[in-house]
Amino acid sequence: MKNFVFVTISFALLMLTASCGSDPVNHADSICNCLKEGGLNSSLSLMELDDLEDSMDDEEVAACVLNVFRKMEDDMSDMSKNDKKEYTKEFLKGVVDTECSDLILNAVPYDMLGLALTGAESELLRSF
Repeated sequence: MKNFVFVTISFALLMLTASCGSDPVNHADSICNCLKEGGLNSSLSLMELDDLEDSMDDEEVAACVLNVFRKMEDDMSDMSKNDKKEYTKEFLKGVVDTECSDLILNAVPYDMLGLALTGAESELLRSF
């Protein structure tokens, strides 16, 4: 469960730091396509997240994502701070609507959330 949270947060932070450009939805889709080329697919399960995380270090996927980042940097070079903020909102909405978001959320063991909450509560109470 800890690895799933790490991968999900890493994906979200990657998307957030890449949030610069003139067409946020297309940039979100482009990054999703890079991740799918790296192995993200509909057979993803919680147990496979470690393996997927390792495959995301692949040079081809990194080059693909870097190419999208460069386009975003070029697009945002003349944006005001407010425009960048609005773009970021659109980009994050686009990220949520990508196929990658669906693939990751399909791997969430929703029926086990009660157990995770019980475990988190126990850990929290131990620290007091």
